[in-house]
Amino acid sequence: MHKNEVSVFHEHFTEKETSIENSEINQIFDTAADGMRVIDKDFNVKLMNTTFCGLAGITMDEGLSQKCHETFSGPMCHTFECSLIQIMSGKERIERDVEKVHWNGDKIPCILTATPLRNVNGELIGIVEDFKDIRERKKLENDLLNAKNELELRVEERTQTLNKTIKIMQKEISKREKTEKALKKTEIELSFLSSKLLENQEDERRAIAFELHDAVIQSVAGIKYTLESIICENGNKFISADKQLMKAVGMTKNVIGAVLEITMSLWPANLEGLGLFAAISNFCREFELQYSRIHIQMKTNLNENDIPNVIKIVIYRIMQEAINNAAKHSHCNNVLFTLNKTNKLIRLIVEDNGIGFNEAEKNGKKGFGLLCMKERAELSGGSFSIKSVKGSGTIIRAAWVYRQLFENKRYNSKILSRPSGLLSKI
Repeated sequence: MHKNEVSVFHEHFTEKETSIENSEINQIFDTAADGMRVIDKDFNVKLMNTTFCGLAGITMDEGLSQKCHETFSGPMCHTFECSLIQIMSGKERIERDVEKVHWNGDKIPCILTATPLRNVNGELIGIVEDFKDIRERKKLENDLLNAKNELELRVEERTQTLNKTIKIMQKEISKREKTEKALKKTEIELSFLSSKLLENQEDERRAIAFELHDAVIQSVAGIKYTLESIICENGNKFISADKQLMKAVGMTKNVIGAVLEITMSLWPANLEGLGLFAAISNFCREFELQYSRIHIQMKTNLNENDIPNVIKIVIYRIMQEAINNAAKHSHCNNVLFTLNKTNKLIRLIVEDNGIGFNEAEKNGKKGFGLLCMKERAELSGGSFSIKSVKGSGTIIRAAWVYRQLFENKRYNSKILSRPSGLLSKI
């Protein structure tokens, strides 16, 4: 083949190969998912694909006959931020979010990527713009943002509601704390008043006992001594009168004995002079003389100083009432009296082996003696209980918190700290 023929063949092959390459490039360009257009250095649109036409809302002919800023324009057009100006200033790649305007005025959010377009000699002849439609993404972002804002608003509302609730609860708690303090104060005052009531009752008993001793017993004793003097002075002069006088002396002795018994019941003088255990022992001895069929057994792990003064008279009264009840109602022959101390409590227990009673039948119909024992225990800050089974005897229990009796100075009774009265000499 001649040289000219080879040259013609080579030119023909090169043109054909270039034509095939351009065809493939055009096919890729036209079917791209993103909108694309080619702009020359004079802002003329030289090429665009169908995706771009759909994105801008124009036809191919409309786009190719106008400047780039006349179709699918944006806020960066006619500014230094223009993609073509930026590329012509030396930038090799631009990628940013932009907002372009559809032909109907709608705003289209896109990701713009712009790159230089050069000829075979490397000279800049324009730019290629790629527009990725991100309306769906923006919609999702806006939806997420709206959801976030709505959630934050709800959280803020809930927080405000919660803060209001917390403030209301704090006020309620504060109010309850004040109420609890007031109730505690009232409880202390009530306990103090109860203690004073019990103290006053014993004061009244003591006063009455003194009055009986000072007024009645002394007067009757005076009559007795007078009668005895008359008998001694007259000798046997008036035998019949002597008999009457002796009878009168006997009657006065009986009156004195009865009044002494009443005064001892009202106020146990031994409790003041000798202490609780001596007073209890004396009571039990007198009781066994009166009720010979009943034996009283006493158990204790306490000393006199272990028991606060405030409950000594209470313990004595409950013991006295419980044992008297056993004698009157239980038909027992043995009574066990226990007074002991644990780590926290002072316990009093009176137990008999009598006939007992049915608690269900007695419910609401308890005798005056049981009510008095219960009242005394509770007024002195203690607790009281009774357990009885028909045919199996009765157990009476009272208990006091040991520490409270010593620590609470408001309960320091003066009943047993007064000087001994005349009753101790009877």
